[in-house]
Amino acid sequence: MRSLDPNDPAVVAGTIIRGRDGSPAVTFSGPESGGCVLAGLTIRSTTVGVSCRDAVPTIRNCVVDCPDGIAVEFWIGHEPGLVDCTLLGRVREGGDAGLIAYWKFDETAGAIASDSQGEHDANVVGDPLWEPAGGKVAGAIRLDGIDDRLTTGFLLNPATGPFSVFAWVKGGAPGQVVLSQAAGANWLMASSSDGALMTDLKSFGRQGRSLTSATVITDDAWHRVGLVWDGTSRILYVDDIEVAEDTQANLPDSPGGLYIGAGCNLGAGTFWNGLIDDVRIYDRAVKP
Repeated sequence: MRSLDPNDPAVVAGTIIRGRDGSPAVTFSGPESGGCVLAGLTIRSTTVGVSCRDAVPTIRNCVVDCPDGIAVEFWIGHEPGLVDCTLLGRVREGGDAGLIAYWKFDETAGAIASDSQGEHDANVVGDPLWEPAGGKVAGAIRLDGIDDRLTTGFLLNPATGPFSVFAWVKGGAPGQVVLSQAAGANWLMASSSDGALMTDLKSFGRQGRSLTSATVITDDAWHRVGLVWDGTSRILYVDDIEVAEDTQANLPDSPGGLYIGAGCNLGAGTFWNGLIDDVRIYDRAVKP
């Protein structure tokens, strides 16, 4: 997208995109490369001027006017190319809209996995191994499949509205769990029959049922697994491809904290045996 003459300051000043309703004025949602260009525009917003989600566009000869907010936000490791731009406002790395918790697992030692997004640091239980160079994205944590896990305080109630969870995993075995809610349900796990991705987070009553895909995630390769609840549908993703979807009337109220790498009741056979990396939780429905 460009103005009639990106090199003319008067044209740039007179070609305006305004944000509305608290949303970013311009959003790039990837994957998009530097060949996607925004040129010669004035972009105004009270909240976020330009939001880049899994995208690295080129922004050239633009004025981003957001003095009381964020001029440009981008996902970690996805910085856009800014060429001859004037930015009035902050630049924020990690500006992943709706992201409420993000564990990178890039630590090298210790009993805490830091939440890079907020205040939901996870406690390490058992004796997992930090692998600073062994992750899909930098470091990862290796769990032993016996009692290793990570625990958090309350983070999200599935009954209150849309949400999404994503994680990179490697290893595991049928019946083992990637992410669950204490005394609640297993949100992401490998099915006990063949290791395919499934979720046991479901409605109460006869309408409630597990959702199981046909895509195995326990083949010792890295996979990005995800669950999205948009308020009506449950959607499972493997490697950012939709692998299962259905409709559920609602999800149960559940106020518990989270277990990363263990089942909701800490049952034998539910502990993950392998690597987990880059766990993200959103309070909105995300399409990867």
